[in-house]
Amino acid sequence: GPNVNVWHYAKNGRQYRDGDLIVMDYGGALDYLAVDITRTWPVAGAFTEVQLKAYRCALEAQKAIIAAMRVGATRSDTARVGREIYAKHGFPGGAGAGHYVGMSTHDVGTSGLPFAPGMVIAVEPIVEDPSQQLHVRIEDTVLITEGGPEVLTSGVPKEVDEILALVRQARASKR
Repeated sequence: GPNVNVWHYAKNGRQYRDGDLIVMDYGGALDYLAVDITRTWPVAGAFTEVQLKAYRCALEAQKAIIAAMRVGATRSDTARVGREIYAKHGFPGGAGAGHYVGMSTHDVGTSGLPFAPGMVIAVEPIVEDPSQQLHVRIEDTVLITEGGPEVLTSGVPKEVDEILALVRQARASKR
């Protein structure tokens, strides 16, 4: 709804309406280690055309950015990948590897370092247009390993069909 483009808003008493998006940003913790995850879904169980285009752009960018997060690669490498995908979909901006995650969901670390085994980084491409109350964000926490990136939050669905099926199932159970 009208708060979709406002990060950490306090006024949340409005009832959701069909056409609105929900953006759920969650920082979980286990054994003193944090994860950061965000999912976006349509209240009505169906994306509008522009919402779906934005969602597909963010999802494609996220997958490509994660694939580029290899030992020795840099944030600049991932940002280049993100910009190319945003441009392909006709959206301004772009994204790359995000913030460090560790004992906090926004942990300390030097952003200019090449990726090394053991680094944990959140990847959260965002497509937004405040004039259309559009904000799509898909975030996962990624561990850099010698064998490639490992998505620590992979158990939470993010594919379009999975998200829509969950929303429809939840709506059906309320009837």
